[in-house]
Amino acid sequence: MRTNDGFAMLISLVARMTVRIEADQIIRTVRLPLGFALFAILSFAPVSAGASTRTFVSGSGNDMNSCSRKAPCRTFASAITKTDAGGEIIVMDSAEYGPLSIDRNIKIAAAKGVYAGVNVAPQETGIEISSPSVTRVQLSGLRIISQGADSIGISFNGTGFLYIEDCIVDGFFGFVASKGIGIAVLNAGYVSVKDTTVRNGSTGILAAQGGIGALITLDEVRLEGNNYVGLHLNDNHKATMRNSVLSGNTNAGFLVDAQASSSELNIEECSITRNGTGGKAFGNGGSASGIVRISSSTVAHNDVGLLIKGGTVLSAANNTIRDNQSAFDVMPHDIDGVLVIYKLR
Repeated sequence: MRTNDGFAMLISLVARMTVRIEADQIIRTVRLPLGFALFAILSFAPVSAGASTRTFVSGSGNDMNSCSRKAPCRTFASAITKTDAGGEIIVMDSAEYGPLSIDRNIKIAAAKGVYAGVNVAPQETGIEISSPSVTRVQLSGLRIISQGADSIGISFNGTGFLYIEDCIVDGFFGFVASKGIGIAVLNAGYVSVKDTTVRNGSTGILAAQGGIGALITLDEVRLEGNNYVGLHLNDNHKATMRNSVLSGNTNAGFLVDAQASSSELNIEECSITRNGTGGKAFGNGGSASGIVRISSSTVAHNDVGLLIKGGTVLSAANNTIRDNQSAFDVMPHDIDGVLVIYKLR
C-alpha cells in the first residue's frame, strides 16, 4: 500500500505542475514527468516468478520457495521446474533430495564433502532422462541409493549427451532381468562416466538391447560387488574404459554380448580381478560379434580370466592375464571365437 500511495502522490504532483504552465508548454512538460512516473512504477513492480538460470536446494529449504540462494527449495523435483533449460541446480548442504525426471538440459552439482542423496524406492527410478528435448545433462557429486529391489539408479533413454562425474550409485539389485541396474543406457547418445562408483547391485552399467547404439566412455570408474556383471554391452553399443576397476562381480566383470549386430569394448589400463569371470565376449557365430580390445591391463584372480563364445578378443602383449583359478586363463581352451595376442607397434 505504501508503494501505491507513493505512485499516487507522484502522479498528482505531475498534474498540479502541468496546470500551472502555459498552454503551449503542456505537451512537452507532461511528457517528461510522466515518463519518470512510468519508470518508477515499472521499477517497483514485482519481478515475474519465472525460471532462473541457477537455482539452489538445501536440507532446510522449502519447495514453495523461489529456489534462490536465500530461499532454496527442498527437492530436485521442485527446483527443476524453476530452472531454465540449460541452467544449473546447486546443492548447498548435505541432505536427501528425492528422485527426479529430467525434461530439459540441466546441470546438477554438489561440491565435494556435501552428501547429495537420492533415495530410490523399490521398482522405481532415481533419475530418469527420456524427453526428446533433452540434449545435455550433467550430474556431479550425487549419491544415488536403492531402497529396495528392481529399481534403477539412472535411466538414460535419449540421444544427447549425459555426463556423470564423482557420483556413487549403490545397491541396485533386482529379481527382474531389466531391473536392478545402476546406470541404464537404453538407446543412443554419448555417455561419459568419470570418477564414479557403481556397486552392490545386479548390473552396474547396462547398455541395453534394442537401442540404436550409444558411445560410452568410462574413466576412473569402479564397478564392484554386483551380483551379475559390472558392465554389460549389447548390440550396437561401443564403449571405452580407461583407468578403471572391475572387481567382485559375481558373474563377470564385463560382458560384451552381440546377437544381432556387433558391439565393441576397448579396455585400457584397467584392473579386472576377483570376478566370476574377468570378461566375456559373445557373438552369434556369424555377422554379429562382441569385440573386445585390451591393452595395458590386468586380468587376474578371477575364477576364469576370459570366456570367448562367438566373440573376438584382441589382447595386447602388454596385458597381464594370469593367476586365474581355472585351468586356463582363457576359456574354452579350444576357443569358440577369436583370440589374438599381438605386440604393440
